[in-house]
Amino acid sequence: MENVSSGCYKKPAVDTRNNWVTMMFKTEYNYDCFKKQSHIDTCTQAFLYFERFGFEFHDFGFGGNHVHFPVNIPKRYSVQDAEIMLKSHSTKRCLKCIQVSVKDIYVEVSGAGMNTMNQQG
Repeated sequence: MENVSSGCYKKPAVDTRNNWVTMMFKTEYNYDCFKKQSHIDTCTQAFLYFERFGFEFHDFGFGGNHVHFPVNIPKRYSVQDAEIMLKSHSTKRCLKCIQVSVKDIYVEVSGAGMNTMNQQG
């Protein structure tokens, strides 16, 4: 038997795997934070930060309380890890740039409820 080889044994220089997934992230408590263009731009920039790690994004779609987008996840990340990374980083960047903390929102909501209860009782 003669050993036959194609001569091409190197890995491709670029990841040729196509791993496009459409993701949708909702805001906590269905808070309508995507009504302002500045919030949409901040969120988009937070996601585009991940392009340096090999992620690819296409058109972002924003509703009042959610964002959906197709993303090509690099093969070194699982879909679950990518989802966790995208959610946590985008939330931190959005809250930092918008300068609204979740604690402040919670205090406003729960404080209003407590005031009405105290007035009634």
